[in-house]
Amino acid sequence: MFNQSILSEATTGVDTPDPDLSGFKVCGWQVVLRPLHIDSKTKGGIILTDSLKDDANCLMNVCKVLKLGSLCYTQEGFQGEKWCKEGDYVLIPKLTGQKISYKGYPITIVNCDRIIAVLEDPQDIDPNFNLTGLVSKTPIKAESVAAAAVGKQ
Repeated sequence: MFNQSILSEATTGVDTPDPDLSGFKVCGWQVVLRPLHIDSKTKGGIILTDSLKDDANCLMNVCKVLKLGSLCYTQEGFQGEKWCKEGDYVLIPKLTGQKISYKGYPITIVNCDRIIAVLEDPQDIDPNFNLTGLVSKTPIKAESVAAAAVGKQ
């Protein structure tokens, strides 16, 4: 279970160095991304457990663009507009892309059309959101849903 107050003090790995991709050729419409991660220590110096970091990292879908394939954003639907460029921080759907380890770095490779948004500051994304923002305080009762469905007919 998450300790939300401790996790809110955690920082993302924005300052983590990027891997050397000089020998890595990106094909076609693929975008090579480095997912951000939760650092081992909070701003206040509390060391996070591996379990807490792993759980929080699963919620992160913010990545840094490392490389773009030569065909990225050349399709007719993009009308010459590139959604992102190398060095941008982007938001991608959860559970998307091919995840690999390259020279010890986690890398995610996605099609260029899987980019949802470009972020000015990736640290504005709150890793707690999925834990607190989407949890309903009052459970929805089956009877309420059934009554609403009957009332609409």
